[in-house]
Amino acid sequence: MSDETTTLLRVLVEGDARSVAEALHADVVFVQGDGTEHRGAEVVVAMFSGSDGEVRYAVVAIESASVRVELTVPGIPGAMRFTLHGASEAGRLVRVRVEA
Repeated sequence: MSDETTTLLRVLVEGDARSVAEALHADVVFVQGDGTEHRGAEVVVAMFSGSDGEVRYAVVAIESASVRVELTVPGIPGAMRFTLHGASEAGRLVRVRVEA
């Protein structure tokens, strides 16, 4: 299960809108680092595709059922790093949680 989950999390971070939509369960729950919850695949896809085109996300490490992500913004030195933890069922992410 964790291999499937990490693969799906990687798609969430690095995939295009179509592949992200295919990786998400229709009723996925996405929990931000501050505890704010977003529900539904359409909402989560919009969150990621609505990001400024200059913002870059990259998976920098893979762990059990989680991926370490680096976010960079042109013109701003350094990068923000965070971990996405996930749970999947039947080949789709059902829950994603951000941990700073």
